[in-house]
Amino acid sequence: MYPEEPLADDSFETPPARDPGFGRNVSFGFLLVLTALAVYFCWLMIQPFLTAVTWPIALAVIAHPLYDELEKRLGRPNLAAFLSVVLVTAILIIPGFLVIEGAVREAASGLRALQAYLTSDQWKAALSESHRFGRLVSWLDSYLDLGETAKSMASAVSMRAPKVLAASVQSVALLVITLFTLFYFFRDHRHIISGMIRFLPLPNREIEMLLRGTADAIHATIYGRFTVAAVQGCLGGLMFWILGIHAPLLWALLMMLFSLVPMLGAFIIWVPAAIILLVQGSWIKALILTLWGAFVIGLIDNLLYPLIVGDRLQLHSLLVFFSALGGIAAFGTSGIVLGPVILSITLGLIQLWRRRISAAAADMQSLPDGG
Repeated sequence: MYPEEPLADDSFETPPARDPGFGRNVSFGFLLVLTALAVYFCWLMIQPFLTAVTWPIALAVIAHPLYDELEKRLGRPNLAAFLSVVLVTAILIIPGFLVIEGAVREAASGLRALQAYLTSDQWKAALSESHRFGRLVSWLDSYLDLGETAKSMASAVSMRAPKVLAASVQSVALLVITLFTLFYFFRDHRHIISGMIRFLPLPNREIEMLLRGTADAIHATIYGRFTVAAVQGCLGGLMFWILGIHAPLLWALLMMLFSLVPMLGAFIIWVPAAIILLVQGSWIKALILTLWGAFVIGLIDNLLYPLIVGDRLQLHSLLVFFSALGGIAAFGTSGIVLGPVILSITLGLIQLWRRRISAAAADMQSLPDGG
């Protein structure tokens, strides 16, 4: 016979029942961590294609009136989206690639000519002949070997040329993905927006305010900044071509790129060019380029940008400057669009918080004492 198990008496305390809120807290914490991991892994997947996603969104926002008109006339969303992609490609993308291709060819030719010029030390002799710069060249050459320094700089730049060509090959693959994505953004933009409205746990009024701020930021960046930069680059390149300056297409592209960044501009290119013309003795060309740059290229920004953008994006120039630079540092070329957009969304969220806090404070004040 086995000894009998001692029976539990009434003095034995059973463990207390689990707090019903404990399970909910664990479930909420687990769901929060799982969601954060899912968002992080989604970011890892989309990060290589960030450029190919950002630009279709920007193009779809600015070209949606074109798609709406085609859809209204044709009554077929697929055909309207396809024709919209074709028109955007023909108007914007193909000319852009032709300009970049011509600029790369001019850059390669200019680098070869520059390396040959620096190797012959003709540049030092030309500067030494100038009474104003001769002493400066002699003083610098006594402390620095200007010839070797210039040659090493030219060699370093020429070594980067193949990387530029490789990047242009990669951009073709990104272009295919961009056009493919743009088609669906044109065709399904209403479903995408309605899905965002259902997905975000905010009232429709607040979601519409955020979407409006995002659209305004894209409009100001693409319509405003890119249009003004393109006009400034064309005007600068035209004057370079008239004055016979080498590689006008390359300098036009560089002026456009510098004009995209607020508080910088095309003057970073045409001012040194005017100084070089002055040093070479072509003071008439230097004067023409200076007047053209100051009164045509420089003023077109102040005239054209407010006309295109109006008051759609009420951001200080310093904020736009740092958002553009920060966006480029964080996201690459797509940061030109993402930087101002993220800043606009952040300011919109802060405005939503201020409204809610003000509304909550007003509700508290309306309560009776002790209520």
